[in-house]
Amino acid sequence: MSKQSDLFWKGVLKYIAIGVTVFLLFYPSYLYRLIYPYIFSKPITGKLQISNQDYFNDLQNPQDIRIKSSEMTFIVSPKVKYAVTGKVAYVERYSGWWEKFAHGYDPSHSIYNDLSPIDLTLVYGSLADKEKYSLINFDHEYRTAKLTYPRNSVSYNELIDYLNNYHIIPANNHIRRALDTILTDDTIYIEGYLSDVTAVEEPRFILKTGLRHNQWHKELYGGNYAPMCFVLYTTKIVINHRVYE
Repeated sequence: MSKQSDLFWKGVLKYIAIGVTVFLLFYPSYLYRLIYPYIFSKPITGKLQISNQDYFNDLQNPQDIRIKSSEMTFIVSPKVKYAVTGKVAYVERYSGWWEKFAHGYDPSHSIYNDLSPIDLTLVYGSLADKEKYSLINFDHEYRTAKLTYPRNSVSYNELIDYLNNYHIIPANNHIRRALDTILTDDTIYIEGYLSDVTAVEEPRFILKTGLRHNQWHKELYGGNYAPMCFVLYTTKIVINHRVYE
């Protein structure tokens, strides 16, 4: 190999290394998927089947959970046991430096973002069918799912019954690491408790979770009434034949 050719390939490898480094800097989930499953999860057999409906079970005499996060104390109040296997239509993260820069710095947001570092928009039932799913453009605005689709291609009932936006509160470090590996179009199983959240210290706030479909906030958000997201204290996730719990 000539010296000129050797310099050429060294240059190519250098730029590839720079490109990969920059890519992983902005999208570290691809790297985490190679590492975290072998540290924080256990293998399981069988293939996930997307749910035809999600599962709700009201709790009797639930106990509040006290969580310390970002030098704040939160009271998580479980209301309903919940589970679903769905297709990940959108992932919105709030934990990394790039996400914090992209969303802008707001103290009231950052406090909650440390407790709930990710939003997931999941679809299941008929919305997860390949033909229907491909018609919908999924997007996200802070803590709120947004989507567009051709007129009359998706019914209101389908959107209510088979799509949810989740504020995920990880129950432990294994669950938190599982969140780092989730990508759009993954099929995952999630399980936990739909829960209200109260911040104990200032600035205090109370966040109410949706407990069933078709529930709306009583307060205005951005001048409009918004559907209630599911605030999910998450105790189990299954992804790529691995279980985190």
